[in-house]
Amino acid sequence: MSIFFPDFHPDLLLNFTRRALLPNLGLPELFGIKLPGAPKLPDLNNVQGDVFYLFPKRAENFVFFTINDVQAFKDALANYKPTTSQDVLRNLREIALSKRDAGGRHVDIIQHQIALSRSGLNKLDQTEATLDTHFDNGPMIKEKPILGDGRDWDPIFNDGKADGVFIVAAGDARDCDKASDNLIAVFGAGLTGVVIVKGNLRPGKYKGHEHFGYEDGASQPALRGLVKPTKGQLQVDPGVIVMGYPGDPFYDNPNGPQRPAWTTDGTIMVFRKLEQDAVGFERYLAKNGPKWREWLTPEQVKDINPPLTDQEGAELFGARLVGRWKSGAPLANAPYRDNYKLAALDKRNDFDYTVPGQTGPSDRFCPFSAHTRKTAPRNLDPYVQKKFLESAVVVRAGIAYGPEIAQAERDNYDPNAKSPRGLLFVCYQSTVANGFMTQTAAFAGNDHFPTTSLTPQIIGQDPIIGGPSKNPVVAAQFSNQEFFVTSRGGEYFFVPSLSTLKALASAGRAQEPSGPTDVIDQNAMGSALWSATVNNPFAQNAEQLSSALRSATASNPVLANLVEQGQEAVAHTGAGQLPFGNPLGGNLLGGNPLGNNPVLGNLVERGQEAVAHMGAGQLPFGNLLGGNPLGGGNLLGGNPLGKNPLGGNFFGGLGR
Repeated sequence: MSIFFPDFHPDLLLNFTRRALLPNLGLPELFGIKLPGAPKLPDLNNVQGDVFYLFPKRAENFVFFTINDVQAFKDALANYKPTTSQDVLRNLREIALSKRDAGGRHVDIIQHQIALSRSGLNKLDQTEATLDTHFDNGPMIKEKPILGDGRDWDPIFNDGKADGVFIVAAGDARDCDKASDNLIAVFGAGLTGVVIVKGNLRPGKYKGHEHFGYEDGASQPALRGLVKPTKGQLQVDPGVIVMGYPGDPFYDNPNGPQRPAWTTDGTIMVFRKLEQDAVGFERYLAKNGPKWREWLTPEQVKDINPPLTDQEGAELFGARLVGRWKSGAPLANAPYRDNYKLAALDKRNDFDYTVPGQTGPSDRFCPFSAHTRKTAPRNLDPYVQKKFLESAVVVRAGIAYGPEIAQAERDNYDPNAKSPRGLLFVCYQSTVANGFMTQTAAFAGNDHFPTTSLTPQIIGQDPIIGGPSKNPVVAAQFSNQEFFVTSRGGEYFFVPSLSTLKALASAGRAQEPSGPTDVIDQNAMGSALWSATVNNPFAQNAEQLSSALRSATASNPVLANLVEQGQEAVAHTGAGQLPFGNPLGGNLLGGNPLGNNPVLGNLVERGQEAVAHMGAGQLPFGNLLGGNPLGGGNLLGGNPLGKNPLGGNFFGGLGR
């Protein structure tokens, strides 16, 4: 059962003004209820957290490792609980509340996930193919020629020995480093060759922008049923990103080969370290900006009034390379000058590339070769079907790395020097061939894409991530075109579901660990009842209560959801760490379970508020709560626990 916070009201999403992927908070989902006929969706409690909601973060560490001692690694993995997609919803709620409050407050959040390369899975005794040929045939270094990488890779990627990576995200670099060190210490006996690559959001007004100055991830897709789409945002089936659901090409072809069950709720993560010559890029724009009358057509020059300054010419030149302005506004809607209003969340994707008075694809407002037009193409009918374009999307989750440019670098620029900054590119997809590889090789690196007519046209390489064209004709578009991104390597990783991680940890192990480690939240052991009963003389009573709860909640989804939230709240806090003595008070729930029990009391109060907010008779699934939705003096109406197996009144007279 999915668990959504009843008090995560949709209005809270308004506090996110730049976030491209916002959760879809439909009414049934608020209660974790799947309505008849609802589409099959990934399990938010089973999918790791960065995959489609993305970790909110200011700092992010990628901890690459090789597995040295398989048994020791499995022992640590058995107690490891990564951040789930459901956890990210909780984190987003906390951040939204902090943004809503006057002045706001810093929210301390540590998030983490694990991904394994093909060699890593093999070492953990999972040798079955995922049916993703690029991943299964890894490492990525084998495909360096296909990717067009002509420069040296960093050693961690060049030798192809990375078995996995931990991703640690936090609100600041210090917390991120501390959490990374903690992970390494816990897994240390099983690891060798640890390399940490650090990413960081750029400061101030550059937050969310890569080092060329452009907002990253403005063209993110919305996964149907999971992400609330903004106007014009491309919508795709969840299986395009998460294995085992509609949109996954293997799931959609039941008569063909099928992926093994353990891949469900997993995804393929592509990591690339992209070095950016940001100073060289600045100089390139400054050199070409004043020449705007030369690289625009006479018709375009005539459109521009008043004429552009040299600085405006440089900004336009950059926008025509990227396809968007630095604000995120699409060039298609603001073809000659930036318009910050068009960069708003509900405006930035509300466009296509049509030009009034022209039929068919046109490059009058945005060049066909622009980065976003190549990697996130739109309206190519009838030459390319929309369904194909949907299948080729990825969810991007990268972050900048390196310092801001110092003036001394500008003054003493050396085009041959290695740059200390760039982008840690991360993307997720269920199939690399459809996602990353199509965008990189078939789109960005294809001189003839996008397809604009029945006769192949020379479009040229993507000017941002492409390379020198094989055909010199492209030089007519941008004289002496230069490239300022250098790949320093990367790898393909499988991001397992939580259930698969558990199976990987237990395979071949002699015994289960005695208890959770200090690395992650304590619900690694399954439920709050575990944390309440370990070394607890009232364990027998706890088992009786557990049985009673299962019976009481079997036909009551609201109560079941509240109980499950209570279990997770206790588990998340950890045994012995609740601020009121015995974790659940007295003898497990003791006497009146809501008496002096802030966890359950808070959950029930939230349930009441949720019902009150919706109003009687407005629920979309009959009368879910039975009788009067507010039940008079009995919160859930009638007797919600049947003959009341817990004794007394389970809701402690608090039904209101």
